Amino acid sequence: MVNENGPKWEHLRTHLTPPLKSPASLKHYATHMDAISHDLVNLLKHNMNKEGVVENFKEMIYKTGLEAVCKVALERRMGFLETSAKVDTQEILDAIYLYQKASTESMYGLPFWKYLPSNMSSCASNLMTSKDYLFRTFAKIVDETMKLDESEAANPDSILSALLNVKEVDTKDVKASVVDYITAGMDTIGNSMIFLVAQLADHPEAQARLHAELDSVFPNKCEITPELLRDVPFMKACVAESFRMFPTASQIARITEKDFTLSTGHKLPKHSVVLCHHRIAALQEENFTRAKEFLPERWLPGQAFEKHSPSLNLPFGSGKRQCPGKRLAEQELNIITAKLFQNFKVELTQPLELEFNYLLTPAGAVALKLTDRE
Repeated sequence: MVNENGPKWEHLRTHLTPPLKSPASLKHYATHMDAISHDLVNLLKHNMNKEGVVENFKEMIYKTGLEAVCKVALERRMGFLETSAKVDTQEILDAIYLYQKASTESMYGLPFWKYLPSNMSSCASNLMTSKDYLFRTFAKIVDETMKLDESEAANPDSILSALLNVKEVDTKDVKASVVDYITAGMDTIGNSMIFLVAQLADHPEAQARLHAELDSVFPNKCEITPELLRDVPFMKACVAESFRMFPTASQIARITEKDFTLSTGHKLPKHSVVLCHHRIAALQEENFTRAKEFLPERWLPGQAFEKHSPSLNLPFGSGKRQCPGKRLAEQELNIITAKLFQNFKVELTQPLELEFNYLLTPAGAVALKLTDRE
């Protein structure tokens, strides 16, 4: 679905996205996401040094995103957050990292790689080798699910079960979509979490307000449920503000289907590739008051900001090609954020650096100093 266009894309989108948007599925996965977030907290505590510093936070948050997206796409826990990774889980991690690196090189590197035989191009070879490994590995899990009889069948709200019951789509397309969901979901969730954590670490007054809200809504660190998540407007405002300033997908690409003329007078012929750089627009003063500042309160009702253009906040895209997993991803981010700040006061050990690596990503390692809020 990610790489298709035209009628084939529309067919897959029509039949493969409804399970991702189901309210029953959202509620079903909330409990699992709470458990995954709890495992993240335990892993952070396990990796904390005497000064409370966790040196490899980026790696851990990526593993958390991968664990969550595998639970959603495959209906099983993979064990990425265990203190010592199993051989097979490490191989999956290595393949995803190789695939992402090769994707970036193929998109933004020197173009001659595509004209070389695959055995002479490390870019093409790595892209195919890693994607083939992921497809074989995850397709095997899908096959195992298909062999379950009714007494062993997964929860009726399982997204994978729903996808496998779509008669209009071939099983191979379901398998390919599962791989797309997993590879797309890991670093997008991870990057978004890192950007949000960094902003809250840099703004202790906002972090203190978030701590107070979480303590009120989730007393004694109780389970984080969809119902209680309705009562954390400031936390959601923090997420929205981080999305505005640091959307991991910082631009939207479209291919025009017909000739048309913009209001500016520019003419776009059919099949033009158009990039909408919504992050640049969201950081301009004509669209947001004090646009370069992290001000979560701008997203709360009744705030008197002169300029406020919420339609420019597009971390999941827009229109009919908007990310189908938007609601699941938002729920996952909210639960991880709540669990993390329930348990810790967070500080950065050094300023966060950014790079554009197919997506907007943190550059280098990310280390945090955590103070247990017991």
